[in-house]
Amino acid sequence: MIKSVKSSFISLDVKICRSIYQYSEKYYVDRLMYYFSKSADGVWYFFLGLFIVLYNFKIGTKFSLIVLIAFVLEIALQKLIKLFVKRERPGWVIDGISFLINPPDKFSFPSGHTAGAFLISTAFVFFFPEISPLFIFWAFFVGISRIYNGVHYPSDVLAGAFLGVFSFYTILKIYLLLFLSPFI
Repeated sequence: MIKSVKSSFISLDVKICRSIYQYSEKYYVDRLMYYFSKSADGVWYFFLGLFIVLYNFKIGTKFSLIVLIAFVLEIALQKLIKLFVKRERPGWVIDGISFLINPPDKFSFPSGHTAGAFLISTAFVFFFPEISPLFIFWAFFVGISRIYNGVHYPSDVLAGAFLGVFSFYTILKIYLLLFLSPFI
């Protein structure tokens, strides 16, 4: 029974990969998906944090501190999970799918780019809710771009989204307990 469920799940993951990948090799879509993926590279988060600190020092400092610590948690958990799961990327194992971008490492589960994007978008929901829909839209397309570019399965992206949200809220909760608790 469990093997059957696992097999069905993997089959669905591969089917969705192929469905999304079929739109590749169209120049403008390829470029758009490339840029969505690259926009979630870690270096951009530094500049985003710096901009927010300059925009509003008081809120920006809290935002950047919580996000930085949440990234430490997210990356540690992501690397640990990848070491245990060791799931190879779709571009290596699914016939007809190749990498449209260079994969950052050997294993795919969970998606680190998606985790980072959802961590950031969740931070915007909490700190800057008026512009958070823009970041939620962006995070969603970062996840889609990772599948489109052949480096992740849909389940990698879902796990990455969960990991990003979980990491932010875990650190936010600790921050609020430490600094807003009436008992301290």
